[in-house]
Amino acid sequence: MQFDGSMVMIISIALLIRILIGLWGHSGMGCPPMFGDFEAQRHWLEITTALPVGEWYKQTAQNDLMYWGLDYPPLTAYVSWMFGKFAHIIIPDLVALHDSRGFESIEGKTFMRLSVIICDVLLLIPVTIGLCKTVLSELNLKKYAYESSLVYLLTCLLLPGLLLIDHGHFQYNGVCLALSLYGILLLLQGYDILGSVFYCLSLNFKQMSLYYAPVFFCYLLRKCLTKKTILSKLLMFVKLGLTVILTFSILWLPFCMYAHTEETCVSSLLLVLQRQFPFSRGISVSYTHLRAHETGRNL
Repeated sequence: MQFDGSMVMIISIALLIRILIGLWGHSGMGCPPMFGDFEAQRHWLEITTALPVGEWYKQTAQNDLMYWGLDYPPLTAYVSWMFGKFAHIIIPDLVALHDSRGFESIEGKTFMRLSVIICDVLLLIPVTIGLCKTVLSELNLKKYAYESSLVYLLTCLLLPGLLLIDHGHFQYNGVCLALSLYGILLLLQGYDILGSVFYCLSLNFKQMSLYYAPVFFCYLLRKCLTKKTILSKLLMFVKLGLTVILTFSILWLPFCMYAHTEETCVSSLLLVLQRQFPFSRGISVSYTHLRAHETGRNL
């Protein structure tokens, strides 16, 4: 797939639509006390920037977990911290601890919207181009390869659900999806270890990447089993296992090293884990109670 005027036009269209969607309102806009998911993502920038790592997933006087507490894996927290640092320089009111709740200025919204678009430009769009090229070459579509690649690229970059959720409702699902797609792309190119690393990164960005776990597991298990000798099968299996352990360890280690003074290394890690899978407080939240929480009414 060659990078030419047609591809530039497709990418420009994809970016323009993202910008246009972002010009509309968002869920919870002007609706205290919770203000919707846009506020949730902004709040994560606030707490990761203002509080030490050990408090990000812990209920404290400074971090009320009932007010959009962090409940995504560590990589989401680190990305929030990164954007929060930029916001602290450009728009400090956007991440002011407690005082920024419900902050909905034009400048703040523009910053938040651009953060999602930047993630698409850096991650989702490049991997989509790479996958289109790889898949088409695998299918050996020579006669219509160029036209097909443009159609596939346009279709992938304009998925209605992803656009509306990420750029309308406001999420970073494109990051999670892009990391999984990088994993797939690397596996197709024979880089099994790197592919596993990127899938682990996706898992550590959003739990929903668990949906893809059976596919990655079965594919990599097959790669292990197709090795010629028992030793080579075992060696590859161990290498993949160590890759997963090492990737998770690096991402979760800060919560052990910088645990809250009331927590141990293990208990701090368990706090993070419990926020990902909140069985103790119920995974499902009824619509009635959610609306009551958003509007501040007691039902």
